[in-house]
Amino acid sequence: MDRVIEAVGVDAQRPQRGPAAEALREQAEQFDHEREEAVSEQNPDGETWVPGDAPSLAARWAVQMAAKAGTIGTVGVYPPQVQHYPFGEAFMKNLTLKSGNCNHRRYLPELVSMVATGRLDPTPLVTRWGEEQDAIEAYRRFDRREAGWTKVVLGVSDEGSVAPGLGEASGTGTATTAGSPGPSADEAANVDTRKP
Repeated sequence: MDRVIEAVGVDAQRPQRGPAAEALREQAEQFDHEREEAVSEQNPDGETWVPGDAPSLAARWAVQMAAKAGTIGTVGVYPPQVQHYPFGEAFMKNLTLKSGNCNHRRYLPELVSMVATGRLDPTPLVTRWGEEQDAIEAYRRFDRREAGWTKVVLGVSDEGSVAPGLGEASGTGTATTAGSPGPSADEAANVDTRKP
């Protein structure tokens, strides 16, 4: 593949069965070491984030999948203490590596403007609807990575906000994130859809 996107990061898990599981058994000790290294900076007051049991696996597979002179874009999360990457193999394949967190300051103002003007409807991505007063609990559930708490909207009623129920596919979330149902049909019918 000329282009590969690695979007897993240190949450990578070893396969449990099949040929890949058998091939990786001999590397279990190395993966355990990587996991301990990644956990060393974990918040000691809770277990909100736990790395996968094969932190470098997604990076390894990305490098293996990329064609010579290809490009890998890494958006999977790797904390600073993680030191393992198949750099030698990437170097020998002449790969271009691009990585990093989203440049929110560059994109957010335009995205907010697009939502406010109706050019972009984010509701198909919503996995959970909440009330403004539930913000702290919503963040806790998101931080614990509870099912369905990946794209949360807190309802506010100020002008220009996106009200729950707007959009053709609103409220269902995505199938891969076990989205929660949005507002009922009655609730959606009571939404004020007038543009400011």
